Amino acid sequence: MQYNCGQLSFCENGGRCFQNRATCPAAAICACPKCYLGTRCHLSTKGFGLPLDVILGYQIRPKLGFSDQPSSLIISSIVTIIMFVIGLINGFLSIITFRLENPRSVGCGIYLLTASIMSILTITFFTLKYLFFRDHSINNHWLYACVAVERLITVIKTTNFNKNFSRRLAKYLIMFVCIIVPCTSIQEPLNRTLIDDEDEGRIWCIVHYSNSSSTILNKYTSISTVIHFACPFAINLISAFGIILLITKRRSALQENIPLHSHLQIQFREHKYLIISPIGLVLLALPRILLAFLVECMKSARESIYTFLFGYFISFLPPILLFIVFILPSDVYMKEFKRAINSYWRRLHCLCSEGIN
Repeated sequence: MQYNCGQLSFCENGGRCFQNRATCPAAAICACPKCYLGTRCHLSTKGFGLPLDVILGYQIRPKLGFSDQPSSLIISSIVTIIMFVIGLINGFLSIITFRLENPRSVGCGIYLLTASIMSILTITFFTLKYLFFRDHSINNHWLYACVAVERLITVIKTTNFNKNFSRRLAKYLIMFVCIIVPCTSIQEPLNRTLIDDEDEGRIWCIVHYSNSSSTILNKYTSISTVIHFACPFAINLISAFGIILLITKRRSALQENIPLHSHLQIQFREHKYLIISPIGLVLLALPRILLAFLVECMKSARESIYTFLFGYFISFLPPILLFIVFILPSDVYMKEFKRAINSYWRRLHCLCSEGIN
């Protein structure tokens, strides 16, 4: 392949086309620029978080059975099944807790009930996306950020906190998040196209922008993705430190004879549910942020994909671990959870007793 294709190039994204003969060529290949893959250079591996079809697309062997597929594909399938089971259990246990009236007496409970429902949808679409390589995404990060902000406001206002206003505001913010956040990514489904990859024997459904708008839309997509991830991350981080500092400062003003580090220990024990949740979300988000800055892109379809798979799977941990992050650290939520479980257990016992009689 030593002849340039000239005006007949079929390569995407600036790939260089070469053909086997100067005239009447029988074959042609694309030499892709850095961070682009595929026989037509149609897959971009740049940006904040790679989609699953880019990571696993060239790992799949269409004519081989599951046991003969690459180890990366088998391992990712097992991890997906485990995450699906854990996610469903987490979602249903969380819904059992937050459907009760007492946890929903303030906006936090309403945010977390919505997040519980969305976590089930998220893990379901996550599994379907793995199975069918479609593009579904439901993001709970903004709802968790709302919880963090309300908890910080609760600490600031203390007895002046208005529960009724909190509940009303929560309903409006949930509608806002559910409508606005998906709309910021509307350009992707509107610009998807099918590419027939004859060499690989498959059809790709990829995002392809026209030449006139490609640069602008690619930059907009990257910026909006970073904003939707970085802003909730920053809100949780600020909330965690704000809660710790405010509570410690308030208590130390009342008890000046106690050292500051002792105040911190006391406040952490008493308000651990307010602190653990945002810190937990920050820790879950850190690996993805580090990967985004340390790993530029996937340079070849043949290089190891485990780093990229790790970054992809870890982005789904917050909705999967909602019960552990928000309910387990809270004495109030755990009390309501146990009350709900006891109520279901009594109903089941009554039904079994009636069936026997």
